[in-house]
Amino acid sequence: MQITRFAPMVALLLFVVVFVPAAWSQQPVTRQAKSQRRDKGTSTSKENKEVKGMIVSAIQFTFANQDADTAERLLREIRAASIKEPVVVRFEVARSSDDPNVFVLWEVYRDQAAVDAHKTSEHFKRLVLEGIRPLAEQRTSVTATPIDE
Repeated sequence: MQITRFAPMVALLLFVVVFVPAAWSQQPVTRQAKSQRRDKGTSTSKENKEVKGMIVSAIQFTFANQDADTAERLLREIRAASIKEPVVVRFEVARSSDDPNVFVLWEVYRDQAAVDAHKTSEHFKRLVLEGIRPLAEQRTSVTATPIDE
């Protein structure tokens, strides 16, 4: 009976004697340098292709309630066609979870010539100029270039 009382105490003593010193002997965790913390997939990593000259467009569209589903269909179609263009690096479309009438596009092009080629494509003229923009109640656009290290 007395042995069972001491079992938890023995387990605790074993823990303190064996595991605590082992934990203390571990090397402390240090923070990595800023350059080491970057994910290898970021646009500024050295292994990734050159970002200088790339063009990024962030576009927000707001549509009337009755046009939002039609806009989504057109935006899906323009994304599907645009990602097939060899000069388009990335083309994403998102629908707001706060307001389902708001959509955001994130487009990345190799350079200004790529943007110009995209804007002269048949699918851009048909889906954007003749479809999406006329439906939009509001359009806000920001064009930028990546910050190169």
